[in-house]
Order: sequence, then structure tokens, then C-alpha cells
Amino acid sequence: MYMGSASFASSGLLPSEKFAGDLLQFFTIGLEKLGSDGKPVVDAQGKAVPTYAPANVASLAKVFTGLSSQNKRGNIEFGRGNNYIDPMAIHVHAHDLNPKIGLAGAYIGDGYPLCSDAPRGSFLARGAKYRRVFLQVDKALNLPRGSLLRQALCEVHPCGSAYTVTLRSKLRCTGSECSESAVRFVLAGGAYYEHIPLPCVRPYLASPLPDETPEGVYKPDLLNGWACFASSGRSPSLFSLDSRKANPLGRGRQAQCLSRCVAMGVYACQLTPSGCFGVLTHAKLKVCRANDHARWWPDIIPTGKVGFAYQLAEAQAPGCPAGAEIRTLKECQEARKYLGHAHLPVAYATSPSHRWPTGCSLSSENLFWSWRSTGYGASGLRPICRLYVDVDATGAVVPRPGDSFTVHWLDALPPAGSHVAAQTTEVVFGDARALPESKAEARGQLSTGAYPPETKCSICEGEVLAYYGASGVMDADTVLEIDGRYFKNSRSLVVLPGGARLRNPPVFLQP
Repeated sequence: MYMGSASFASSGLLPSEKFAGDLLQFFTIGLEKLGSDGKPVVDAQGKAVPTYAPANVASLAKVFTGLSSQNKRGNIEFGRGNNYIDPMAIHVHAHDLNPKIGLAGAYIGDGYPLCSDAPRGSFLARGAKYRRVFLQVDKALNLPRGSLLRQALCEVHPCGSAYTVTLRSKLRCTGSECSESAVRFVLAGGAYYEHIPLPCVRPYLASPLPDETPEGVYKPDLLNGWACFASSGRSPSLFSLDSRKANPLGRGRQAQCLSRCVAMGVYACQLTPSGCFGVLTHAKLKVCRANDHARWWPDIIPTGKVGFAYQLAEAQAPGCPAGAEIRTLKECQEARKYLGHAHLPVAYATSPSHRWPTGCSLSSENLFWSWRSTGYGASGLRPICRLYVDVDATGAVVPRPGDSFTVHWLDALPPAGSHVAAQTTEVVFGDARALPESKAEARGQLSTGAYPPETKCSICEGEVLAYYGASGVMDADTVLEIDGRYFKNSRSLVVLPGGARLRNPPVFLQP
């Protein structure tokens, strides 16, 4: 039924919809909406209103992917039976990681807090849950004897006798616990426990790097002489951009050479009487021979942080979609760090035989940079691109050919194709006067949950309570309380060129 079903990304096949359809039709809501009197709800034409559509079945089927039973417990369960005690295991590589929309039109995950907002030391908070694990864990926090957390886990003697433990109150940290912001496993008196964090979500499209581009026109420093490594005094590798013989002191020649280096996207630029060269290194440089026979610019690109998030395109793609290309080596370096590959060496397309994707690309062993306008798909290479989304003619987002998911566009649909995705945070209620008196109206506009604030309420009357942040006014850091549930006064939006917008959907798991 639902065991063994895998995502399209994992198997190349759409998951089976049989269990999802049976769950909706037979086990829960049935085929037709019913009124409070138990009679079918009908539309203007007198036809029964269905409870769900085929798209709902397809979305629910993706929920039941990557699931399996956990290993049996010895001497407890039937010899030939499955594990019916422990929760099912979720295998991330086989689970569908795309956003999913529920029956009411909201995303599955709406109302949950962001994982990034979890308060420091949440593993010691009231309600924190721990589960006994029976494997040795290398990276577990060893709890000292005076630890209140250890006392709670070992309340049933001997330590490890309790399979699950829920903290009844917030605990004071002890020793090494105080330096930990989050904890996955702990060791208490020889027994290993796993901290089960409260459910939380992440934005489907990850947050971008800050934009550190300086205001105004950037003018790089121009130095006399030749560039060399600050550490060794050796000359760096140079790539010839032209072999024009001209006086390097001429303003026109300097502007021409600098323009070519900027177009190449390199870090530094060397101008000599015999030609213009791109400097192929990100190491620190200095003036090696100060004279009037050469000029060089040590830092022609001000920053690699230009306000984008990044993703890997499909393997063997010749480059990124239009507008999503990475334009400089500095941005390429920041993108690889963003994707968790900070220490890979860089290979440069210095030969016509280097048939690589245009711009920045990645293999398991190297970062590749090609400034050529013609890109080539290469086995094992995946272009690194500025974050983009592919949209089909119906407005669905297509993460890969053959796979798609529904999103709610706030404005008109964008045209089908690839679009660079910018992100912004929008305040829901701009000031206290904009706060609705009705909790139903407020709840309809709030989508992201929040953790309980540790401060007193700022607006304490009415159906909607407000807790201001450090600014002391209603802003994106304000937390709103409705019927004991907490929500952020902000939402993450994705903005495409042309102005089409959608709310950044929540997901529980990411690769």
C-alpha cells in the first residue's frame, strides 16, 4: 500500500495513488461534501459538491513516500511480524520533498514554526521529548552526573529503562549543555537517548545571501608594477585576454583591459606592454615589482555576495537558464560555500579542449569556471545557478521534467519557462491599527507559526494578542497569539521577473 512507495526524483515514476485514494474515499471524508444535516451539499446546478479532486489524491500520494517499518525489537514482537511499536522511518532519499497542498487549499506545514526560529537550548525546554535508542552514537552529548536532564532521563532506575521521556518543566543547563544550541543525541548513564524536536518547517526555496554590492560606481584600485603572491612572492597564473602591444599607462588601454577582465569575471587583472591578462587566483596578492612597465588591479569585483540563493542544475546541462548565470569567480566561490562545497579546488577553462558548462559548475572533486559564451554539457558536471523556478503552462512548478506541484500565485500567472527567483519578507500587519479585531480574519492572513515568546504581551486585549520584538513596535519580528497558538507577523514571498509572486511554501524535509 504505502510501504515502499518512492518519489519521482528517486524512482523516475509517479508514486502509487491507490492508498491515498482509498484513504480519502473509504477511510475518511468520502466522495461528496455533507452539510450539518448529513445531506449532500449541492452547487448552483444541483450537483453534489465533491470533497476532493484528482490533484488532491496525487498530492496526498506524495506524502506516503519513503516510509518503512523500523527494525524489530528483539524478544518483544512476533518473530515474523513487523515493528508495530516504533514510528515508521522516513528515508529522505526516497521521500517526495516538494511542497504539498491540502484539501482546504493551504500548504501542508502551514501554521508550524520555522526550524531556524527554534530558541537556543530547546532540548531543555518544557515538553521536550526523548526516545531511547539502542545503537552506539559517536556524536552524543555526555551528560554529567549533576545534570538535571540526566536526572530526568534516569528517573526510572536504572538509566535507560524508560523508552520515552517528556520533560515536565524547563531545566537549567549544566556544564557542556550550556554551550549547546541544539542537541540530537545524549548519553545518560550508559543509555543513549534521541531528542525529538517539535515539528517545524523550512522554506522550500532557501534564503538568499545578503547583497553586499556597494552603492554607486565601483572603481577598483590601480597599482604600478607586477602582481605576485603575498606569501611566496611568486607570480600567479595568468590567462591572456589579448596580446596587443601598447603603453600600459594610456587611459584608453587601461579601460579596455579592465573591461575585458570584468567580463571574464576574474579576481584581478594584469596589464603589461605585451598584453592584457586575467589573474587566476583568489589568494592574497601584493606588488612584487613596482615600476612603470605594468599596471594591475588587485580586486576588480567588489563582492561575490549579490543577494541570491543558489542551486545545482541537472547534470550535463550546458549552463544555467537565462538570467540565472553566475557572472564572476567571486560569486562562484560564494555559491559553492552556500551549497556546502567550500574546500573544492578550482579548475579554469584555459584551453579550447576544456568543454565545460558556461560559468560555474561542480563535480564531486572540483569547482569549474568557464567564461566562454558557448557552454557544453559534460559528464559529471552540474552547473551552479542563481536560484530559479521552472513553471509550466498551468502555473505549476516543475522541479524536474515529469514532476510538478501546485502553488498559489498571489497575482497573475507567470509565463511558462525558467524564472530567476528573488525572495523578500513581507510584514502581514504593518502596525497595531491594522490588526483585525476578529481572530478568524487574522488567522486567514497568517501562515507561519512561531515558538511561544519569552516576553510579556504588548497588546493583551481582544481575540488577537501581540508580542513585540526588540524594536518595540509591530514589525516582522512580532509574534501574534490566537487561541493559544502563535504565529509570525511575516511571510516569505518569492518574486519573479515581471512581478509574479507566490508565498514561499513550507516543507518538513530538505535534501
